[in-house]
Amino acid sequence: MTSEQRLFLVKGLNQIQRQNKIDLINLMSETMNLSRTPSLFEQQNQPIKETEQTKREFNFKLFFSYIKEFEGLELKVYKDTTKNLTIGYGHKLTKKEIKNKMFQITEDEAMKLLYKDTEKAIKLAKSIYPNYLEHKLNVRIFMTLQAFNMGNNLRSFVKSNPHLINFNYKKAYKGFKKSLWCEQVKNNRCAKTLNLLKDI
Repeated sequence: MTSEQRLFLVKGLNQIQRQNKIDLINLMSETMNLSRTPSLFEQQNQPIKETEQTKREFNFKLFFSYIKEFEGLELKVYKDTTKNLTIGYGHKLTKKEIKNKMFQITEDEAMKLLYKDTEKAIKLAKSIYPNYLEHKLNVRIFMTLQAFNMGNNLRSFVKSNPHLINFNYKKAYKGFKKSLWCEQVKNNRCAKTLNLLKDI
């Protein structure tokens, strides 16, 4: 074997080793991506589509589109319709936040509060509707919007809530539409929220 042939063989072997390393790295990356849980920010960018996977998850992107339309963004503190000190995307200031004078925030801070408030709303909705995860995406979005907007006052809908739990969306729709909540909310919130219960 000549020196040129040996050099050609060594280069070929090095190229094969490099390609094997790349393939191994790609395989490890794919495995890690499959096994890890997506972050909230990654979930926000998922397509708005009901799939087998989203039946057990929550679509933040769709939910936020409603909240941003209904609440708007206020970076300085204001009083809502019930005189609560509010900031960001409808975030009601806690006693601690008032004490710390959190009266002005950035857009990034508003988004952090929105994620936190949304997770609280999901938790509340699950406690009011025990079969929350058995419902379709639009219904879960409706339940969570109501929990976000009304908090524990949502529990007072003693007729409409059982209809939701029992998948009787037409009666639930009528109950919420006739409620005082529907008369009080602004930005056409009642009609747009109730549309989530239509045609199911």
